[in-house]
Amino acid sequence: MHLKLPDRFIHKISDVRDADLLLIMGTSLTVQPFSSLTGMADRKSCRRVLINLEHVGDLGGRPNDLVLLGDCDATVRELCVALGWERELETTWAETALKTKEKSEEEEAAEEVVAETEKSHKEGEKLDQEVNKIAETLEKRLDLSECQTPPVLSKDTSPTTTTTANASSTTEQVAKETEGWKL
Repeated sequence: MHLKLPDRFIHKISDVRDADLLLIMGTSLTVQPFSSLTGMADRKSCRRVLINLEHVGDLGGRPNDLVLLGDCDATVRELCVALGWERELETTWAETALKTKEKSEEEEAAEEVVAETEKSHKEGEKLDQEVNKIAETLEKRLDLSECQTPPVLSKDTSPTTTTTANASSTTEQVAKETEGWKL
């Protein structure tokens, strides 16, 4: 499957060349075009900061690069505390957690709807099979043929006759008449 990146992303790639600071976090830098973005930053004016569990790419190879190895969340928290941004960080993380929870609840509700729909379809198929089985059994027991007018049971189970001329239309009639019956 081939995914197309948004046009906005394509148009903003050139902004990397003008950046003063490039933060790279939680990545293996193996997926293109993202892995090539770090190399586009100006060598002299842009500080590149890697916050990651492991060293990746050419980060740390330039004199103004900074490599902070460790857990991304813990490292970002330490930086925010040092900069006096802890309250803003906690607020942002709480909002993100709430959105994630809401999304999860929406996904769970959607999954329930899908499950109920599938269950309903299976029950409908099972009911169709039962109706067909009843109709076939009735045809066999009543020895229906194209030559005779077959009797059909109504909901009150008293026999009636119809002018149906063949077994397939009798099956349809039986199916219709037994539609409201509980199995």
